[in-house]
Parts: sequence; C-alpha cells; structure tokens
Amino acid sequence: MKLMERLEELDDRTEDVFVIHEKFERNFDSHLHNRGQLSYVEGGIAFVESEGNSWVVPAKHFIWIPAHLPHKLRVSSKATQLHSLYFRQYPEGDFYNNMGIYAANSLFINIIKYSERWNETYVNFTETKASMLYALVDIIADQTKALNIKLPQTDHEGLQEVLRYLEENFEQKLISKNVCRKFNLSERTYYRLFKEELNCSFLQYLQTLRIIKAIELLLKTNFSIQDIANQVGYESLTAFSNTFLAYTHVRPLDMRLKQKK
Repeated sequence: MKLMERLEELDDRTEDVFVIHEKFERNFDSHLHNRGQLSYVEGGIAFVESEGNSWVVPAKHFIWIPAHLPHKLRVSSKATQLHSLYFRQYPEGDFYNNMGIYAANSLFINIIKYSERWNETYVNFTETKASMLYALVDIIADQTKALNIKLPQTDHEGLQEVLRYLEENFEQKLISKNVCRKFNLSERTYYRLFKEELNCSFLQYLQTLRIIKAIELLLKTNFSIQDIANQVGYESLTAFSNTFLAYTHVRPLDMRLKQKK
C-alpha cells in the first residue's frame, strides 16, 4: 500500500508516528490530515503547493507541513526518494504552525536513515528507540533559516497570462516596461496587480522563478554553473551566485556537491 492510500487512514489511527519512505515520480492532489508532516528529500527535487504558493524542496532539504493545512505534492524525478514522518502530536509555536523548507544537517539525516526500519509502519512512542523520531521534532525547531524559494499563485486570469509568459521566457532579458507593453497594461496597473495578487514585485517574482529553474538544472543536469546562470537569464556569474545564496543560503556549487555526498 502506497502513500496516498495510507494517508486516508492516518486520522483514524492512534499510534504516535507513521513512517513511509518512497522513491517515485508522480503528483498527489490537494489533501490534508490531522498530523504534522515532516518530509525529507533525498536526491532530485520536490514541489509543494499550498496557500497560494508553490514551494520547491531541493535534495538534502526537508519541509515541515503543519496539521490541517491543504497541500499538493509533486515529485519530478524518479531518482527522488521522499522520507516522510507524520506526527500525531508535536509542540505548539510559530515554527510548528507554519510551513517551511530547511537544510538537513548530518544528525537529522542519520535519524531519517535509521527510521527506514519502520518503513510503512505506525510506531508508538513506547517502542524501543522510537523516541528518536520525536528527537527530529526538537532538531527541526533549531533551524532558523527557512529557504525563501516559493512562487505565489493567482486566480486573476490577466495576471496568469503574464506569469505564463514569464515561465516560458525567463531566460530572456525581461524588463517590466516591455512586458507591460506586450500585454497592453499600464505600468501602474501592472505594479498594482503584482502587489495585490502576489504580494511581491515583478523583479522579486522573476528572481524567484529563475532560482527555482536554476535549482532544477543543478540537481537534474551536469551543466556547468556558468551555463546554468546563462540559461536562467544571468549574464554575470557573480550576480547569479549572490542571488542564489540569498534565496537558498548556499552557493550553487555547494548545493550540487551536497546532493552528491
């Protein structure tokens, strides 16, 4: 029985933690559950949609999804292994009440690896060594730098058309004034739409889109860092590396090397 089939029974079970480790490439439609979800991405890349945003989870990172939060999951590579733990109880607080993506440290990864012995199993806290699963909850709360890599979404049809254009042409030299002209929008209207519908500027959206595309290329191809910078619209490698660092807290090469360890 695979993940979505097991999720249907989560809320009816009284055990403390459900553990599942899968390698796959597929989409999961919007769903929610009454447990906090901790998912670690080993290799490849995963995407999560929730609350009008699309989040990217690179290899060697994890995402915390609080209970009762509707979300979609997309895994875009057969090489991606997703390790997920669903906690019936976890502490209160801002960290646990909000979705976030974080880099995994070596202790976290080792505990995740150890948890593979409970694959597709419901685990009670009283079981031998099961307490280490709850140690993960304490470990993740120490994370202070969430990755700032999420794309806002909108139901506004006119702006959706603009965003599709950016998606298809992100590697080009895009200037807001020219995009306004292409879609017969005044710059005032254009700026208002981005602020009201997406809560960000044109430049912020475009930068985020380019960094997400760069992460995919880093983790799925062997292109050089310079080639990737060019392919996502950066003429300067330094500018690309600095922007990448601001979003992910690591340099592009470091993220690639970290995945291969």
